[in-house]
Amino acid sequence: MRLRSTQRDGRLLRLACALLFLGGLGACAGTTPEADAPEPASAADASGPADDENASESADASEGAPQQEAGAPPADEGDASGTVDVQTFQNALQAVIGDSALLTAMGLDPSSSRPILISGEDLPDGLERAALVRSIEVVPVSDKPGKRTILHFTSIELSPKQGTFKYRCEATGAYGTTRVVYDGEAWQLKSSRVTKP
Repeated sequence: MRLRSTQRDGRLLRLACALLFLGGLGACAGTTPEADAPEPASAADASGPADDENASESADASEGAPQQEAGAPPADEGDASGTVDVQTFQNALQAVIGDSALLTAMGLDPSSSRPILISGEDLPDGLERAALVRSIEVVPVSDKPGKRTILHFTSIELSPKQGTFKYRCEATGAYGTTRVVYDGEAWQLKSSRVTKP
């Protein structure tokens, strides 16, 4: 009888030890991370170095780029004639019509003071008749160019620093392209290519 009790106590003791051992292992396994599983990176850690590189690159770029003054137009602003004021347009136009090669191709005397008739869809409103080099007169695009010598502008690209004027003169068959630049004080003729048949 005592033997059975001892055997039963021994079994219970082994069972209790086994349960404690298994429970301890389960508890330890639940609280420790697996050795093979990488630790997840937080959002701040993942974007930290990349953000630092991007920030330093943008800082370097901004240091090398010229700073724009308040109220000044952006450097690349304005490829079309509508982005500059009428006075700027008129000053640039004077450099174009002051080209003696263009005037000769139109059949006009470069030393003459007669106004030059001009037309074109890109011409701004408010161009003044009086000018420093030559006076101009804007005529409607619908005017018959064969009867009068009219310089018709087919394309005008003008920014505060440079401009390209493309034109034709139906009366003489001349056509060409003139490029002008602003040197800080006045508009200057950069290049002129006039073709006359």
